[in-house]
Amino acid sequence: MPAATEKDRRDDLHRLVDELPEDEVQAARRFLVYLRDVGRGEPVRNDSGPPKGKLLDLKGLGREIWHGEDAQTYVDAMRDEWDR
Repeated sequence: MPAATEKDRRDDLHRLVDELPEDEVQAARRFLVYLRDVGRGEPVRNDSGPPKGKLLDLKGLGREIWHGEDAQTYVDAMRDEWDR
C-alpha cells in the first residue's frame, strides 16, 4: 500500500471536519488553519473576527490615575527603586 501523501492526509482531515456536528466545525477549521500556518513557519493569524478597535483608541485611557504626577519625577523614583 503506498504511503499517504500530504494532500491525502489533508483531504482526510477535511472530511473528518465535515462530519463533525455543525457547532464544532468552525472551531476545527480554525484549528486546521492554525496547524497550516505553524507548519509553514508563518506567523499565526487570529481568525477570531475583525479587530475590535485601534491602538489610538486607547489614547488618554487612565489619565485620572496620573493626574498631577510629574512624569520625570515618577521615572526617577522608579530608577531609585531599581538601584536598591
